[in-house]
Amino acid sequence: MHTEPLDSEGPNLFKVSEMLGIQDNVFFSRERVEFDQMNILYNISDFCINTSYAEGFGLSTLESMMAGTPIIAPKTGGLTRQVVDHRDGSENGVALDIDVKTLVGSQQVPYIYE
Repeated sequence: MHTEPLDSEGPNLFKVSEMLGIQDNVFFSRERVEFDQMNILYNISDFCINTSYAEGFGLSTLESMMAGTPIIAPKTGGLTRQVVDHRDGSENGVALDIDVKTLVGSQQVPYIYE
């Protein structure tokens, strides 16, 4: 599931999923997904990945953990308080160092604090 598969700052995720041969296993939303549908999607997912380079509060991470879906997230911003290695890691998530560039991608836009 991804809400912006044609993000101008990163790769075309439609093409990436086709190249990897996983297009039938990936869901790209083209419109707003209602809460009850989101809950179903989290529950049928094998895992969730948050690729944010800087996140004040990871709502999708929290939603994934509430549904019991394992989460992979970078150690950055508010995510460091949501996913804690050796506490949540074995059951709910894995926190990775931010220098894992293949997870983070090529996001060059600086995070703006409100």
